[in-house]
Amino acid sequence: MPRITRSLSLWLILSVALGCGGSSTKPATDGGSPGAGDGGNRVVDAGMDDASQTMGDASTQDAGADAGPVAVTFSVGGTISGLSANGLVLQNNGGDDLAVAAGKVKFKFQTELVNEAAYTVTVKQQPAGLECVVTLGHGKITNAKVKDVAVTCSVPPINLWTWLGGTTSTDAVATYGTQGTGAPANNPGARYAAASWTGANDTLWLFGGTPDGGSSALNDLWSFDGTKWTWVMGDSNTNAQGTYGTKGTGSANNTPGARFFACSRKDSAGSFWLFGGRGYDTAGTEGTLSDLWKFDGTKWIWVAGSDTVDIQPVYGTKGMPAALNTPGGRSRAVAWIDSADNFWLFGGRNAAGNQLNDLWKFDGSQWTWIAGDSTPNSAGVFGSAANEPGARQDSVAWIDAHDNLWLYGGYGYDGFGTQSELNEMWKFNGTKWIEMSGSNQGNFPAAYGTLGVTVPGNDPGGREDAVGWVDAQGNMWLFGGTSGHDVNELNDLWKFDGQFWTWVAGADTADSLGVYGTKGSAKATNLPGARDSAIVWRTASGELRMFGGWGFGASGTASNLNDFWRYQP
Repeated sequence: MPRITRSLSLWLILSVALGCGGSSTKPATDGGSPGAGDGGNRVVDAGMDDASQTMGDASTQDAGADAGPVAVTFSVGGTISGLSANGLVLQNNGGDDLAVAAGKVKFKFQTELVNEAAYTVTVKQQPAGLECVVTLGHGKITNAKVKDVAVTCSVPPINLWTWLGGTTSTDAVATYGTQGTGAPANNPGARYAAASWTGANDTLWLFGGTPDGGSSALNDLWSFDGTKWTWVMGDSNTNAQGTYGTKGTGSANNTPGARFFACSRKDSAGSFWLFGGRGYDTAGTEGTLSDLWKFDGTKWIWVAGSDTVDIQPVYGTKGMPAALNTPGGRSRAVAWIDSADNFWLFGGRNAAGNQLNDLWKFDGSQWTWIAGDSTPNSAGVFGSAANEPGARQDSVAWIDAHDNLWLYGGYGYDGFGTQSELNEMWKFNGTKWIEMSGSNQGNFPAAYGTLGVTVPGNDPGGREDAVGWVDAQGNMWLFGGTSGHDVNELNDLWKFDGQFWTWVAGADTADSLGVYGTKGSAKATNLPGARDSAIVWRTASGELRMFGGWGFGASGTASNLNDFWRYQP
């Protein structure tokens, strides 16, 4: 009997050590099995059953009797309110995506984290017609699962400005942080005349500009994911020379030289195109640039143009592409990209300081001179089959759903050959220019009418360095700029419906100070200060995001700005 007792005891000990089968089962995801979501992301269930917790709110994995120390992990989740539409995708630590269906009130990421691991929960994609904000989304695991991340969704306020970030004062210095690593404290710093585009999932991209009124230039590339800025590449110092590499070949070492007043657009593949501007070439020489670049999301590609400054244009034959054709060095031009990914370029200012009115198209390999004059400072032509805008710089450009190119204002030559502030709205339909509104005489004063009321006589008046975007309904919007040729800063907001202008918001007088209100809170009294040459983006839902420019903060005189705003049409 004693031998039987010892054997039974040994069997019981082995049974406990092996876990009655040699493995333990990890607790199931709270709330049941995952389903399919938008874009292949998991759709979360509303469960969050605390009864599934083991070992002090942690999950364990026992690989068997020969395994080492037990791995302890903790989930990250929280609550959701106001989610009345599909499309929300949350993300943890920049890579763990979680699609959340309409009506859910709780969420939990599938990937659990070990103790002391950091977590950062952000909104990767907004739901249709809503805007969701994450609070308590940053922290570290402290021997318990995270359940207090809060996601609040609501309908964005209509026709209101919201101050999202940056300072209310001028000339803020950039905080770069670590290249490639986003952080809440990062900020591009005050600047104007930078290039911008909107990437996937409404990621906002910003390149270059000038931080000090044009005395120096930048070539830093930034991205904003909705919660934090990341310094992606480029220099944290000013006036960096370009690194061109081999034309047509992308490289991690390539980067455009520092510049401002360049042209930028995004193609159908999401690549960013950058042309010219005032800045620095491969030798570090400052002047007007004629280089055309493409950024594919990871690296820069020098596509066309010269790696030296102040190149003269080669027009060739109008309407005929040719390998030697080039618009030449210029800044303050405007650009479009059509549905076929042709890059269009109009006007600007050449190395001699003269205004241009030539229209160009780049088809991916060659430039074609399409319209306008090969000589500078041309007067506008009105009221005939030969209509064309006069030479100008600092205009505003839009493109509509039918690939019509739209152009407003700028500083240049009116129908009488007088250099002045311009207010005409032009449309190029692929073959000819059509004047849609405005006057053939420069320095035309604004006609505001009644705020919010559309009437045929309304007009923003002659101005330059304004910014514009197209909303989801195809309306064209215009904000700010200067009148009196850099004398009067403006903060008025206008909408053009294809026929008539409407004064929507802002002051009808110049040099207004900003009214910021509470950061993150929309209010009818909020208003950006008067400014020109701001940086703008349009989100997938048609909202405006605006950063910086040259103008007025909450007090003081005009200078470089770094405030960040949202406007929901």
